Amino acid sequence: VQRAMMKSSTVSKLKVEDLFPDKVAGEGGQPETPSVPSSVAMAKALEREPSRIPPTVRSQSLKSVAMRAATQADTVTLPAVGMSLSQMSAPALEARFALLKVFNELVSKVIALVDLQLFEHKQEVGHLLASRKSLIFPEIKAELLSKTLKGSQQPSGSVPVVNLNRGTHTAERRRRDRTVFMQLQGLAAGASLVPLTDRSGNAMSWQVTFVGEGGTDHGGLFRDSITEISQELQCSNSYGLQLLLPCPNQRHATGRNQDKWVPNPSMKSAADLKAFRFLGKLMGASLRSNAPIELDFPALVWKPMVGEVCTVADVTVIDDSFRSDLEHAQGAASEEEWLAKGRTWKVRSVSGKTLDLVPGGSKRVVAWEERSVFIREQVRARLEECSAQVGALREGLLSVIPLRALPLFTWRELEVKVCGMPTIDVDKLEKITQYEDFPGGKNHAVVVMFWKVVRGMSEEDRGSLLAFTWGKRRMPLENSGAHLKLQFARGMGDGHLPISHTCFFQLDLPHYTSAEIMREKLLYAIHCCSAIDNDNRAAGSLFDSEGEEEEVEEPEEPEQEDLAQGGLSDAAHNWLAVPLDGGHTRTRIYSSLPAEPAPAQDDAADAAPASASPGDGDDDASGGDRAGGGCVIS
Repeated sequence: VQRAMMKSSTVSKLKVEDLFPDKVAGEGGQPETPSVPSSVAMAKALEREPSRIPPTVRSQSLKSVAMRAATQADTVTLPAVGMSLSQMSAPALEARFALLKVFNELVSKVIALVDLQLFEHKQEVGHLLASRKSLIFPEIKAELLSKTLKGSQQPSGSVPVVNLNRGTHTAERRRRDRTVFMQLQGLAAGASLVPLTDRSGNAMSWQVTFVGEGGTDHGGLFRDSITEISQELQCSNSYGLQLLLPCPNQRHATGRNQDKWVPNPSMKSAADLKAFRFLGKLMGASLRSNAPIELDFPALVWKPMVGEVCTVADVTVIDDSFRSDLEHAQGAASEEEWLAKGRTWKVRSVSGKTLDLVPGGSKRVVAWEERSVFIREQVRARLEECSAQVGALREGLLSVIPLRALPLFTWRELEVKVCGMPTIDVDKLEKITQYEDFPGGKNHAVVVMFWKVVRGMSEEDRGSLLAFTWGKRRMPLENSGAHLKLQFARGMGDGHLPISHTCFFQLDLPHYTSAEIMREKLLYAIHCCSAIDNDNRAAGSLFDSEGEEEEVEEPEEPEQEDLAQGGLSDAAHNWLAVPLDGGHTRTRIYSSLPAEPAPAQDDAADAAPASASPGDGDDDASGGDRAGGGCVIS
């Protein structure tokens, strides 16, 4: 896969020789080629002409073909189980790859005839393919997914149009009934959430208007709503959604995977399971619309989605204390050592609560003879404690994504399809970037400066930059067709902030004179621009009909209250909304940088007042720039 990416190709199009493009040249300047036995040469010939594959070979499994190739060669041996690719010889790797290409050629020809919905039945071909999913090339899986989704696409119709109220609180401070998640569930739970594509090519499963904020949704507000929901879900306050809990390693700040969240096993009422099913639908909508939902689930959640079996290792990687307890229990050398621990028939759940493994288990001591059953029951309880919640997630996912599309994906592949890449690869981001109005394109000084600044950012800041530019903190999926567009903002310089258009994944960069100034303005924009408005009157109010949104912990900031009433605060910050393109796009409201010195008295009549509304008799977007620049999001 890495070689294919280096060549901007797919795995299926690679040749065997492409595995080692950097071989040292031998005599006469020709690359040295390892001695490849005749069986491997046959495989390479079959790669070039798959139609010549004998019927007898077609009926054999990949393992038997590989075994036959290995037994006929002196220089190629079948790799031992668990051997990494780096431990194999070059001839062994070439033979392996040639056979994989033959196998995938056969798979690509028959996949349309296989009923993958029966993958759980061991006698079915679908089960055989699903059990070899790691050997199937990514492009074959991607083509299957694309055709399956296209076949289940709505030929016409509409998507829900929803009014969502973010209020004045950030996601982690909203009460459960005020969350964007619960509002959307109430408005769109009965919809299919299969997205439609607008004229701009943006796929949306619902169309959003944020109450109290301006903006026309061409994909950007839709993605913003998903980001809001992601933040609400992965929030550990006691009055929020509480559908998800931080994993034990996160709570105890120990071990690996401290970023993972797990379904709350206590949320098992009919209403709770309905919420989990809706979350599954959102995951399916995110996959179909290429708008990743940022969920940090462990393998315990993802594996059941694709029919993989969870093991005790999937529990211990997120719960170091449980791993330690198991090791001590398994390592007890004598009855005295076992009884000294005073173990009873109970286990600590993923939520930290104690569960009895048998009735009255917390008061019943585990005998030495019962230790194997005890350990087995502990593992079973931990593997099954979230089964109802995960089952509801899967049910919701499959209501949007046909089952046929999933069995060939590994759990990690599905995670990336739904949630995007958790880390931001700057090199990949640069490869999908297009440049507008920059003389010299990517070689322009401002562009070079931009990538230098981005590479110097923390992972958190890079995520904020993506969120500012296209509404999501994660990279677009590969082959999604999404491109970051860098636009040269002519006439804007060091006194201006960058402008973003999330509907079009576009960032307008002023002509900054140094990397330090660019870094300062970018960081200010991506961290201080959260609300949305334009030069039209915002739709509705930030507060509901019953009055101001109830505060849970801290008093409201007066600046936001003033803004909600329709005016500009004269307090700590100067809030401005900068229009763009006649006001049909939406803008981010931001706290401006310190304004430039006031104009001389003679020029005062020609200068727009800093607190004037840009929509009042001024159609020039630079009206707001006089106060330090603007951040626009559409």
